[in-house]
Amino acid sequence: MVKRMMGLGVVLAILGAGGTAWAGYRDNIPVLLDTTNRNFYASMGGARNASDVNSFVEVVFVGSSVVEHAIVAARNASGQMGVCVASNPSILAALRTITDDGYIYVTWDANNNCTFVEVRATSYLELKAP
Repeated sequence: MVKRMMGLGVVLAILGAGGTAWAGYRDNIPVLLDTTNRNFYASMGGARNASDVNSFVEVVFVGSSVVEHAIVAARNASGQMGVCVASNPSILAALRTITDDGYIYVTWDANNNCTFVEVRATSYLELKAP
């Protein structure tokens, strides 16, 4: 019994000696923009932590007593940019849910109206660095 306990102690010491353990799936999603098909997707952390000086994702809400809309913009590492305007209540509601460390996928039409928005909060996305 003592030998078994000592063996267990050695195994636990070896496993613990490896330092910090990181588990789980992780992903970094940079700004991926397709101007031909008018869509982009990115994680906020992937855009913020990009090594280039161009990448960003932005959602700006504008409102008055008459109208509310949002402007959604993204620029990739090459400097290509996609922009659309949203006034549809369901799209505005989805855009309001984005977080600092979230994911966004956007499509727009030929008139630069946002036609679809997907927002995700997941455990696997890279967090924004300061």
